[in-house]
Amino acid sequence: MSIDRSRMPRPAHPPAVRFPVPEKHSLGRAHTWSVAHHDLPVVVFIWMIPVGSAADPADRAGLAMFAADLLDEGSGGRTMLEVNEQLARMGAQLDTEVGVDATMLTLVSLSRTAPDALALLAEVVCRPNLDSGEIVRVRTLRSNRVRQMRSVPGALADRAFYRQLYGSHPYGQPPLGTEATLEQIGQTDLHRFHRERLLGVAPTLLLVGDLPPDGLRETARSVLPSDVAQSAQADELWARLPLIDELGAEANGDEKAARLILVPRPGAAQSELRVGALTADRTTRDYHSLVVTNAAVGGAFVSRLNLNLRERRGYTYGVRSSVQFWRAPGPFVVQTSVQTDATAASIAEILKELAEIGGPRPVDGRETARARDSLTLGFARSFETAEQIARAATQLVLYNLPDSWYDDFVPRVEAVEPEEVTRIARQYLDPGRMYVTVVADPDRVGDLAKLGLGEPIVAEPF
Repeated sequence: MSIDRSRMPRPAHPPAVRFPVPEKHSLGRAHTWSVAHHDLPVVVFIWMIPVGSAADPADRAGLAMFAADLLDEGSGGRTMLEVNEQLARMGAQLDTEVGVDATMLTLVSLSRTAPDALALLAEVVCRPNLDSGEIVRVRTLRSNRVRQMRSVPGALADRAFYRQLYGSHPYGQPPLGTEATLEQIGQTDLHRFHRERLLGVAPTLLLVGDLPPDGLRETARSVLPSDVAQSAQADELWARLPLIDELGAEANGDEKAARLILVPRPGAAQSELRVGALTADRTTRDYHSLVVTNAAVGGAFVSRLNLNLRERRGYTYGVRSSVQFWRAPGPFVVQTSVQTDATAASIAEILKELAEIGGPRPVDGRETARARDSLTLGFARSFETAEQIARAATQLVLYNLPDSWYDDFVPRVEAVEPEEVTRIARQYLDPGRMYVTVVADPDRVGDLAKLGLGEPIVAEPF
């Protein structure tokens, strides 16, 4: 059989995804979702509470992460070492994660020890010791981490950018907190947060894996908080939070509505850049069009931004963009490190690319197909393991998405045509709506005022 080497082979059609339909049960206002997955004799539990760093009071930024850190520092009257020894004896691993919208505790155990592991997970969530000695130790560790992050340009840029974009909205607060807010958080705050948020908002317990034939659901029923029927729902909590200003930045003082913020970092060898704007929330109808547009702009190696700033001009080792989808509108953000003397030129090129994709140089069919392929050809690999399935299911729960959401992803992405990318770029990536954060040596960064974003506002590092 002869092979025509003059043409590139066409990629195969992406495989269809059939995400397993979870078996759902309610206990009062709490829920359990279970999915059988028998590849390995393990079970993954995710105890998800729809309360994240956005629930932190303004003067207690970092409270949600602080409280989550303390959960596995001893529970039920046992020390941290005793809890970890029991986890090791069961062959189990526990991780805690706090996002802006949710707190999740993930425990992976062997199937044969699953009931005992689930009981221990419940003890960690419901009966943490919250000892004063552990609080002091964890506060010191977190304050040290905040100080260490001041030497990380990317961390400086992220903090300044989110404050610039979200202003006083909770999404603009540093999830890790600051030295000042961490010092304000006391044992009373942590006990109240645990009682009113971690136990006071209805959780969902996800169980995915080689589930024991019986008994595990009854164990789940017995370990969920007995008074959860009186707890609040996430929507009720969210209704108490302020709305995001349509214009984005409403930061305090001189940074109000600033389009360009400069965070001084004397002696920096490179400039760290963030360029972005608000887009839409997790349930938007534009989700699939936004992810395709992002892939074409900066979400892949062969995207426009990387081909321009890295391959053509040599300003950077790499540039990428992303879109975050949360309960409230999340950001589109371009991030990169560039050589210092190319800072202004790099920002200008980023803004030019955003303008062109929605205007004089729209994507063509080949570019759109390449963006779609980058999202769909490997999509089925996202659900190979029990933990991947469990984490995917948390998105369905947290944002009230339909069970068929992952089944529909590939056909909906494949339906995005070039004209839709142009519409999305005009609606969400307008350079006139972009905010820019620069972390750089102010004496070497050049004239940023010529970018037309107004006089740069100098912001102090956190």
